[in-house]
Amino acid sequence: MMLRTLILMPAFFLLFSSGRTQTDQKDPLDAAFRVSRRADICTNLDSGTCAVIFSGGFDRYSPGGILPRPFVPAPDFFYLTGLRVPDAVLVLFAEPQKLSEGEATELLFFPGPNDQLLRNMGESWTGIFGRDGERRIIRPSTQWRRFCLEVLGGDGIRKVLTFPFESSNYRKPGDLAYMDLGSILYSNLSPGFPFQPQAQRLYQEISNADTAGISQLVARVSAYLSYFPSVRRDPILDTFTRVQAPAGLREIQAKIAEIKIDLVQLAAITQTMRQRKIGVERNHLEKASARLAEALQAAARTLQPGASEASIASVVQTALRQGETPPNMPVRVASGVHASQPYYLSNRDQIPEKGFVVLDFGGRSEGYCARITRTLPAAGRFSTEEKKMYEVLLNVHRAVIDQCRPGTRPSNIVNGARPGFETYFGELALATNRAGRGKVVQTINLAPIGLDLNELPLPDALIPGMALEVETAIYIPGDRRINALWQNTGIVLRDVILISEGPAQVLTNGFPHAPAEIEAACGKE
Repeated sequence: MMLRTLILMPAFFLLFSSGRTQTDQKDPLDAAFRVSRRADICTNLDSGTCAVIFSGGFDRYSPGGILPRPFVPAPDFFYLTGLRVPDAVLVLFAEPQKLSEGEATELLFFPGPNDQLLRNMGESWTGIFGRDGERRIIRPSTQWRRFCLEVLGGDGIRKVLTFPFESSNYRKPGDLAYMDLGSILYSNLSPGFPFQPQAQRLYQEISNADTAGISQLVARVSAYLSYFPSVRRDPILDTFTRVQAPAGLREIQAKIAEIKIDLVQLAAITQTMRQRKIGVERNHLEKASARLAEALQAAARTLQPGASEASIASVVQTALRQGETPPNMPVRVASGVHASQPYYLSNRDQIPEKGFVVLDFGGRSEGYCARITRTLPAAGRFSTEEKKMYEVLLNVHRAVIDQCRPGTRPSNIVNGARPGFETYFGELALATNRAGRGKVVQTINLAPIGLDLNELPLPDALIPGMALEVETAIYIPGDRRINALWQNTGIVLRDVILISEGPAQVLTNGFPHAPAEIEAACGKE
């Protein structure tokens, strides 16, 4: 019994310490940035509608069942509240609602003082339920289902905007259930709640269709339903594929109008907001990026042939913890032949005498993510051949960043930079024939970053204030049709940038790109 207690004590300590200050809800909720964002949501809602945003549930333990996972709230909930507490839900109304506590445009359901999960996290509720300022009311999460029945299910609210359910939104048993929305508001649907947002996008098109021009839409809907033949077909869409007369179309349109939950509009509203980083968001991105550069500086100083990849990764992890920037992904140290393997993550080998070492990792500052990747010489100094090869990719990377300006289409940036890779095949005599060229993987990737890695879809054109992760990479396998000098080689460069009115601001430039500066960082001045 004593041995079991000693084994479990560290786990309970981690669970206790991981949740501190999460229920101190006043300051995050009342921060000017978040107040303005919630007001903007309300302004964008149609009359008679409300938005429902869940914090997400809590996946209590790791796969081994011992160590608890730290709780990470749903990005949109954190964006609007700043709270890191599971099983909470924020409701925003288009117009003030008359509730038992008085009128409000914001309603927050929050775990109460007896919530078992909060107690396990080492938390205690210190707030007061009821009216909280002019606009907001706070209720215990135990009242959520009743609210669904009496308010969301009533005639006063004609449309509920929310996000699609995801399997990663873990639920703890009891108080707060995402599925209540489905079971209460449209249990008549099959396969039921949740369903795909794409189905609702098709619903919207059907609502505006007429019988004279539905043949192409019917074909698209049929293709959508047939894409997953083993999944039960959506009854409304399935019926629509057999519609031929105006009366049948009007019947389908009436059924669509009765659906009270919208899984499309809220995502469009919040994505537009979150694309443009302002004020405090930029500060957090800059802080996270600076901490990653510092961690990379620490790793570069310890890099030397014979050191283990795992030890280099440990240096990074320690620096991130000391910088209060917890990792948001595994630290990747890929040396030698592993530099040519994009998904190598085991960090199991030793640094070789020569070749490249790819260091790739990320971290968070107050929920905002950054990621950095650099390729260093294993010996601390580039050989003549390594330097030449590295500089070719660096020129491509710099060209990509230089083109990241407002109004530019991401596809044009990527396509415009690809010819730079041809230098590899020309100046470096990389491959002996066309078949060898086909074995080389060339990557140029742009992805919005913020509250998550690959945070949002790429827009049609870049806008000021947008934060992007820019990756440029080449992976060269050990193929006989590749010049033996370059076989089993990989170089990867990744930065976080902020789109401004002029040239993009590189937030991760705390660690250099130029070969001479990299050698200095490795202690080889």
